[in-house]
Amino acid sequence: MLYRALSLVAIVFFVVALAGACSEGESGFCVRDTECPAGQRCADGICSPTIGGDDSNTPLPDTTPAPDTGADALAPDVAGNDSDGGPQCATDNDGVVARSEMPVKVGASVTYEVGSSLTVDLSKTRWDLTKNASDDHVVKSDLLPVFDWTRSEFPGATYASLLDAGLGTYGVFTVDASELRLDAVVSKTPNDTRLKYSTPISLLRFPIGANNSYKTTSGVTGFLGFTPVWLNETYEVTHLGGGTLVLPRLELKAQLVRIAVTQYPVANPFLVTRRTMFLFVSECYGIVARVHASGHPSDLSAVDADERWRIGF
Repeated sequence: MLYRALSLVAIVFFVVALAGACSEGESGFCVRDTECPAGQRCADGICSPTIGGDDSNTPLPDTTPAPDTGADALAPDVAGNDSDGGPQCATDNDGVVARSEMPVKVGASVTYEVGSSLTVDLSKTRWDLTKNASDDHVVKSDLLPVFDWTRSEFPGATYASLLDAGLGTYGVFTVDASELRLDAVVSKTPNDTRLKYSTPISLLRFPIGANNSYKTTSGVTGFLGFTPVWLNETYEVTHLGGGTLVLPRLELKAQLVRIAVTQYPVANPFLVTRRTMFLFVSECYGIVARVHASGHPSDLSAVDADERWRIGF
């Protein structure tokens, strides 16, 4: 049940540049090929003759304040006010995604195309997610301010986002200069769901890349509605390498990150549930796609995806 908390990584952590920073007619910047001059393609948000050409280091525009190592820079812009509108994030294609290349903006939203029952090849350095699913549908994701009733318990939390519409559950997250953490799963009101991690889950550590890996083991206690919950969970995060992500209307350089979750009730540690999510993280775009799978698949050449999420342009 709580494996769904893993979904929040991609749903709630994204770059606002996708939501409108690349306006049509702005010199050099693009989302679609049709926004580029004749004979050029839109690659990595830039109009260029070939993907990964000499212009690959051109700064991408962003509507969020440029993050730095100070605490003030990490505070979300809840009111949605932009800065001076200048480019705030520059892609350097260095094989890692720094904190400054993952801006966050509370109040923004991103649209994903979600489909199920697909087989994908993640074994190479060119990942093709262009195949459509028969049940593809659009999901809109929003970043929300932390709910008032949770602020005293999680004073440093950055934002919340919907986890399960049917259950009415939300994730509470903290992002700082070093990492993105999942603190809790809650409801909008204090008298429903309240699930707290004894150790916040380290989901993404910066910089993302360089084949880094880490693990967090934590207890989960509280109530899901009126049902008491007492679980242990282990999150194993591994950077699998860099490559090119191919989407229906765009190709992006990305880093592939695997998050393997193992979950078991304290009362019955033999009742083990395993799930895996593969995240595609692109500089200045954030998490642009992900693949969910049952178990911990070892053959990456044919991963059976329960769900495939890809950013909608």
